[in-house]
Amino acid sequence: MSKKTVSFHEWDDKAGKYALYVLSEENDWDVSEFRSAKTDEGWDSSWIRYYLDEDNEGECVIREWGAAGSDCDGRVESSGEDYCYLQNLAVRPMYGHDPDTSPILLPDWVSIDKRQRDFTAEECGY
Repeated sequence: MSKKTVSFHEWDDKAGKYALYVLSEENDWDVSEFRSAKTDEGWDSSWIRYYLDEDNEGECVIREWGAAGSDCDGRVESSGEDYCYLQNLAVRPMYGHDPDTSPILLPDWVSIDKRQRDFTAEECGY
């Protein structure tokens, strides 16, 4: 695997805007974030991790993510994993923007796996 710096833009929920993520030797090509908060009906949390990987087709960034929360309807969880080859980290324009004039191009993520769990529905036999 090459030891180059890799950067890309993604939506940052905490900041409420697109942020630049950088994977480099300084952070061992691995960046993660976690947030958690109480809500008026319970709580919610989310996490995301980006890291550099390589398969037989080339180098890619893996995005692992998850969210959990509880409110008046019960507890829910979701998580997943996506990948994007390095050459596709800046190819998709921001929603509603012209790709020829958009200052930020986004990764073209491909889903590997998605999971969702609704604890209340499980208790009810759904």
